[in-house]
This record gives sequence, structure tokens and C-alpha cells, in this order.
Amino acid sequence: MWCVVREDKYGNAEFAAPIGVIAAIVPVTNPTSTAIFKALLALKTRNGMIFSPHPRARECTIAAVRTVLEAAVKAGAPEGIFDWLDMPSLPLNNALMERANVTLATGGPGMVKAAYSSGKPAIGVGSGNTPAVIDDTADVCLAVRFIIESKIFDDGMICASEQAVIVLDSIYDAVKCEFIENDCHFLSYKEMVLVREKIVINGALTSAIVGQSVQTIAKMTGVNVEASTKILIAEVSSTDLSIEPFACEKLSPVLALYRVKTFEEALNHASKLIEAGGLVIPLQYIQRMHQK
Repeated sequence: MWCVVREDKYGNAEFAAPIGVIAAIVPVTNPTSTAIFKALLALKTRNGMIFSPHPRARECTIAAVRTVLEAAVKAGAPEGIFDWLDMPSLPLNNALMERANVTLATGGPGMVKAAYSSGKPAIGVGSGNTPAVIDDTADVCLAVRFIIESKIFDDGMICASEQAVIVLDSIYDAVKCEFIENDCHFLSYKEMVLVREKIVINGALTSAIVGQSVQTIAKMTGVNVEASTKILIAEVSSTDLSIEPFACEKLSPVLALYRVKTFEEALNHASKLIEAGGLVIPLQYIQRMHQK
């Protein structure tokens, strides 16, 4: 059913209509909030939606969708407006994306690539690799506190949490001291070597550290930390993911810390981290598809 969503004084009108059935791929890193958000998108646009939860977060994703479905039906929505895969798998994901009218895929580069390869329209959201810049105009105590709170929530699993902090040289020591005073552990060179081996394996982020506590990560890597430790911090210089695992999106209470001389250098570092960890793979793939 068509409806007018916008008109102007010249008589121009913009129409909108439901697209049909949407395939919603939900990641393990945001198993409930992403499901609820996508459900609301479907309701606002009058579309049906079938959810494919991540196998490791199947129960909580289904519970979230069921909660929204019950509230929607109670408010007058059709009973079958939402459904889900009870036993999600890659073959079922692919079949769902091939048959849906459009796919909303949230996940890693592989999942996003699969959505773009399904033969149907798709909107993919992959990794973000969020950097934060602290310059000499910042309230150092407040900035560090906010970063720590963001990073320890859900053990750093949320992709919107900071993955790297870039600090101007003039306040670097003050920022480092503030992190230490707030129970953050700075890794020594030997400890960095041990943790690096657990971050990336065969060129990809290992799931072993994702959403794990500092104590669990420290135990599996052989690093000794206090029970009160909140974050593991590595002082690094390279933003090249091929040589520096700490530069990648870690999705855990592990943080990379960069020291730069100017604000322009800080922005350059931030841009490289975002491009390497959030843009390069999807954009290269889209460009290749466009060339074909």
C-alpha cells in the first residue's frame, strides 16, 4: 500500500511502499539491541522480517524478537510480522538472503560479503574499528573515564566501543597516568607479544578474546594482572593491520594507545584505522562488483 511521506508547496509528492520480507542478520556482538533496532525499522516501514541470529547468541536474540513481536501484535500488528531461524547456519543464512526482498546484514566482512553476493539488494554493516582522539583541549580525567566506561561495558564486545586512543604528545603522560590510576594495565613488550598471538590468527580476529574479561584474556595469554584490572593497553605506533594486530577491531577490553605530535597527525591515524578496519574490505568488494 502506497502512502505519501512528503509534499512541497509546488505539488511534488514523495511516495513510499513496503518492500516485502527483510532478512535480518544479527551478530553475536549485539545480539539483542541490533535485533530490536531492526524490528523497529520493519514496523515503521510496514515490512515483514525474518531474523537469523548468530548461533552463539541464538536464545537471547530470539527472546528479544519474541518480546518485540508480542508487543507489536498487542498494538495491532499482524501476528506473522516477525519470524526467525530456530537453528541458524550458513546454508540457511544464504537461502534466506536469496529469497528475501532485501537483507540487512550486521556482522564481519565475510557476512557482509555474503549479503552483497546473494543476488538481492543488501545493506551491510561490518566492522567499525572506532578510534578516539584526546587533544590538549580535553578534560583528561573525563575523557579517560568515559573511554574506560565504554570499553568495559559488556567486556568491550560492542563494536561502537573504542578500539584505539590517539593522544597528543603534550598530554600523553597525563593520559597514561590517568589510565593507570583507573586500574588499567599497560602491557610490557613481552606481554604485548603474548597478547598479539591471541588477537589475530590467520589474518582474522580470533573469537577467543571477543567479549571476554581482562582476567580471562590475561590467563589465556600468560599475562599477570591484578583482579581489579579493567583494560589491557598496548602502546603501539603502526596503524597497519597487516603488521600490528593491536590496530584491528578487538571487541574486548584490549586497547591500542598511540602517541602523536599534532592534531593533524591524530586525524590521519584515526582515518587510517577506520579505513583499514571498517572500510577497505567492503569498499574494495563493492568496487569489484561494480566493475563486473
